[in-house]
Amino acid sequence: MTVIVEGSAALLGIVIAAAALFISEITGNLVYDAIGSLLIGLMLMAFAFFLARENKDLLIGESMSKRDNQKIYQIVSQIPEVAKIVSISSMQLAPEDVLISLEVSLVDNLDTDTIESVIDNIENKVKQVIPCAASSKIYVELERTKQS
Repeated sequence: MTVIVEGSAALLGIVIAAAALFISEITGNLVYDAIGSLLIGLMLMAFAFFLARENKDLLIGESMSKRDNQKIYQIVSQIPEVAKIVSISSMQLAPEDVLISLEVSLVDNLDTDTIESVIDNIENKVKQVIPCAASSKIYVELERTKQS
């Protein structure tokens, strides 16, 4: 997007500069050249603000869409061993790269092997609904119980 915006700004700037110089040459009044320069400066500022706004989320981190988070919630909540989903956090790292963190509460009395199996199942289910999610970037944490 940056390349398109910068290219468009450059072409529009050339058109404005040419028009301002042409009008200044015909009328003999250099005010039109100055107005053209001001218009180019304002246009560049507008494009800079537009690019800053568009790229802000990419620079500081943007979560996945609410729809994708809902898909994850729905498919994980259908796993019988999952008592509840405490939280889902996600970050869009690139167009096809996401980081997903889930905190879940499991039903009581599961042994270690079953817990590992459930976590693997959660990761696989998440990959089904979010195909660009890599196993290495899906983190499943168990809810910590408060100790008195």
